[in-house]
This record gives sequence, C-alpha cells and structure tokens, in this order.
Amino acid sequence: MITARIRQTSPPGLSDVVAISAGEDHCLAIRSDGTVTAWGSKSEGQIDVPANLRDVIAVDGGSDFSMALVADGTVAVWGSNDYGQADIPLGLTDITAISAGSHHCLALKSDGTVVAWGDNEDGQADVPADLENVVTIDAGDYYSLALKSDGTVVAWGSNISGETDVPEEATNIVKIATGYGHCIATRSDGTLIAWGFNFFGQCDYPAEVTNALFIAANGYSNLAIMEDGSVTAWGYNEDGQINVPYGLTDVIGVSGGYTHSMALRSRATQLQPGLFCSADGVVSGVPIQFGTNTVTFQVRDYYGNIAEKTFEIFVEAVPVTSSGIPIWWLQEYNLATDGSDDFVDTDGDGHSNFEEWIAGTVPTDPASVLKIESFSYDPVESGFRIRWRSVPWKRYIVERGIAQGGSIVFEVLAADIASEEDFAEFADADEPESNAVFYRIRTRLPK
Repeated sequence: MITARIRQTSPPGLSDVVAISAGEDHCLAIRSDGTVTAWGSKSEGQIDVPANLRDVIAVDGGSDFSMALVADGTVAVWGSNDYGQADIPLGLTDITAISAGSHHCLALKSDGTVVAWGDNEDGQADVPADLENVVTIDAGDYYSLALKSDGTVVAWGSNISGETDVPEEATNIVKIATGYGHCIATRSDGTLIAWGFNFFGQCDYPAEVTNALFIAANGYSNLAIMEDGSVTAWGYNEDGQINVPYGLTDVIGVSGGYTHSMALRSRATQLQPGLFCSADGVVSGVPIQFGTNTVTFQVRDYYGNIAEKTFEIFVEAVPVTSSGIPIWWLQEYNLATDGSDDFVDTDGDGHSNFEEWIAGTVPTDPASVLKIESFSYDPVESGFRIRWRSVPWKRYIVERGIAQGGSIVFEVLAADIASEEDFAEFADADEPESNAVFYRIRTRLPK
C-alpha cells in the first residue's frame, strides 16, 4: 500500500509564471515581474539565484548550473563552474537566446552568430567558423545544435551515438531539441524527424505527434505539446518522466531534466478528484480518485525491458470551508462546518476560530495560546533568546513591548520567522533600555 497526498511539487505560492526550464535535477521558472524562482538539487548552488537578478526573459538549466538571459541582452550564470561554464566571455552582449548543455553554454547573438564556452572535451564549444544566420540554438549533453534561417541544422561536438550526423532529410526545420545523445526536430509541415541514440525508443516518435506546437527533449525521452494543449511523451521512463498527468491540458510550455519533466499551463488550476496523482513509472491511463485506487505501472529498465507492477494508492481528500479551515478541524471542536463559525471567537480569548486554526491553538480553550518552550539571556552573544512550540508550515511574528505611561507599547522585531520542525526561535541582540521588557509572539496570517 502506498499512501500519498495530492500536493504540488513546485514551491508553494509560485504563480504568474511565464517560462520554465528543467536542469538535470533542478527547476527554473520566470515570473511575470522578471524574477527567477528555482528549486530542486542545490549540490553546486544551481538554485541559488543571484539576489540582484532582474528583468529576465529566458532561463535554462544545465547539469548543475543555471543560465539566465536579461532583457538588456546580457547573460547571468550561477552554480557549478568546474568547466568554466560560469565564466561568461568578456563583452558578451546583444544576446537573443541561450542554451545550457551538461557543462557548456551556448548564446545566440542578434547578428545570427553563436558564442560557446565551458566544457570542450568533445568539441561542443568549438562553434564552426562559418556558422551564420542562426535562428535557434540548443545544447545537448556533450554536443550542440543550431537551426539556420534556411531551415537546415548544424551540429558539432560528441558523435558517440550519431547525434551530430544530421540526416539529409532534415530540411525545412522550424524547431529543434536535444537530449542525451539524441535530437528531434519539427518540419514546417508539422512532421517530426529524430536521430542519434535510440536505445529507449526516444527516436521512435508516436505517429500521432504531428503539428506539435512545441517539442523538448529530456535525458533519454521527449515531450511534445499538441494543438489541443495536451502533452505527449515517449522514451525512457525509469523515473516516470514521461508519466504525463491524466487530464493535463492548457499547456503552453514543457521542459525536461534527466529524470523529471515540467509543464507550464496557461492558467492556474488546483488538483482535484479525477486528476492524476504522479508517482514513479507509467500509470495505465486511469484517473486517480480520492480514496483507494488500483493502478498498473509499466516500467522500462535500462535494457529496454518493460515490466508491469500493480499498486494500491490511497489519496486523501481534505475538504475545507471557503476560508480554508479543514472540515475535520471544525468537527473536532464541534464547530459549524458551513463556514459560519470561521471568524467567531468561540472561547472569548480575542482570537477568531480562523486565527486559532492558523496559530495551531485550541479554539474552545481561552488558555490555549502559543507556548514558550524556553527563554534565556546571554549578554555577550545573542541577548534575549526565545524558543516556542510551532507548526512546521506556519510563520511567526515577534514583537517587543516596553512599559510606557501605564501601558505596553509593542514594536515588530521580526515579521516572517519560519518554523524548524516543531519549534521556532528568535534572538533579540538589541537590548532595550528598560527594566521591564515584554515579548509577544503571533502567527502571521496568510495574505
């Protein structure tokens, strides 16, 4: 039995996304304000987005580094620099497109020429001297691909699997994509062509994939956005990377890492009964419902053999009121489940039931408040240190009060303290000039 909750795998609150890119084990997203959000592996700092990065119009993830194209035509790179991939060539400007390989970078200039840097062990950064009139670039693992304005494709770098042996019939090309040793391209008539490594069937594209709006290659598999906004995927699937969620529609962008895939939808939607709850392997096209589901996974191993496995997956439904309070919580304290009690102060402690839910306190007990676990004073290092019991996903506000004229005047010291497992703490190193100091902890309410 596998027990799972429906949950989003992107960072909570991520919205207004206009573009995405998947690195080998990390993800990048551009928001409408030109900032970048990153998550996933940070082994080499590939998700440590530079604090001053703004006005980004394109991103791409490499093996363990990330690239960004800024609106002024400059490029930013962060993460691993083992092969000089973060050493941006001096004077690199007028860039219109970027692409990240495993350990090398490509940049397309406004004059149709290409600049490359980083790992060059297989010649992947040796741009052909006569290459010009380029309109699209894509960096593979250890090779590079360029699409010219006449619809022809140029490839250079590693050719261990025939990835740089561009077929003669690759003409009138309008889109290109590179994987690990294989390439796919779309012709102007909507048909596909693929070449290179094909051990996992990544070059055996489905017959129904025509007139694809967008194509992407990830590791040893591929993704295509169809005219109806759905996604088709094929190739290697050891980690479920071609495991397209059931009911996924309205897709306007896809990208794939080595073992995962991403999709950008044209509008935000929440998972609900009938949508697919993802797990490893290929699920046999059956909608996942709340409760217990029996599904069959088809898993392809390294040698291309397919095995079927059947599992039971339990998906827990968590009904809530219009303000977001779970029904089970209201029932536990005998409160109305229709929302009428959500903003009532049941225990008369000055906090509504909604605030009590957010704080993790008991709505029927006026003595139930945020509990201080410890309070200490260190005049040399940290000053006053407060530690309190907390809820892992909630955030807290700490205020300090000074007695003035018979009352206590509070000021906010910190407004966004995250919980660490089951506790949170704050150190007030700025010792106030007063004989009586008060501290108050409140839960930060959602916006």
